[in-house]
Amino acid sequence: MQTFQVLIIGSGFGGQCAAINLLKAGIDDFRLLERRDFFGGTWCQNTYPGAAVDVPSPLYSLSFAPYRWTQMFAGQAELHHYTQYVVEHFGLRDKVELQANVERIEWDADGQRWAVHTGAKGTFYAQFLINATGPLSQPVVPHFEGQERFQGKTFHTNNWDH
Repeated sequence: MQTFQVLIIGSGFGGQCAAINLLKAGIDDFRLLERRDFFGGTWCQNTYPGAAVDVPSPLYSLSFAPYRWTQMFAGQAELHHYTQYVVEHFGLRDKVELQANVERIEWDADGQRWAVHTGAKGTFYAQFLINATGPLSQPVVPHFEGQERFQGKTFHTNNWDH
């Protein structure tokens, strides 16, 4: 049985901050559940040409993990590097379960814990659950007139076809 004190859904900056703050509080019985086959969230996923932040880079620095940005509006590669720096610096790599797509969450009243059902990785149990899925983790493709007649290739910047 995969039982932890805390489960964190998502491994982007939100999930990383939650994990680091748990460590600071002396809690190391947790697992980050990541649906993809890589750790790090939006800035590791979005690799379209020219991908960059639209706010000053220092605002992406976690207060407890400062970073010397090379430019005021960092590109995707530098943000990905920073994400990996945080993961390594705080030892989070061993705390993540990749390809753990959360399909259903239930409260187990008898066990007084959350049951988090994933596809390939089975069911995880925890006393506490933190949702850090991120608002930009799932692409939204709007419908527009004539869309069904377009014969070319289509894809979202979130799933860039290189």
